[in-house]
Amino acid sequence: MNGIKGKNGVIGTSGPVGHHAVETSALGLERGPFRMRDVSATIPLGQMTAIVGPNGSGKSTLLHVIAGLIAKHDGEVLVRGRSAAHYSRSAFARTVAMLPQVTEALPELTVRELVAFGRT
Repeated sequence: MNGIKGKNGVIGTSGPVGHHAVETSALGLERGPFRMRDVSATIPLGQMTAIVGPNGSGKSTLLHVIAGLIAKHDGEVLVRGRSAAHYSRSAFARTVAMLPQVTEALPELTVRELVAFGRT
């Protein structure tokens, strides 16, 4: 099964094996009292992926690490089979985007319009 395996369980995905948008291996991070240890993930290309877990389990932190917004302490992130560390900042920005779930400051836009702002 494609999925994310970590201390708090498995995060389900669907899609064909072998086509991955993102892969992580043995990610580790410590931020204050929060510890993320040995998180390995496979997120298939072109498929919907659900990251499910209790509050404080590291779902958003994992996404922030994948997007390069938080530095990991251990492990590796691959984007389309290539180490995230080997992308230039501009190439990475054209390949990976993250839209946080904060809506207070967002104007009333469709998802398509909002995503288009990040690509201009």
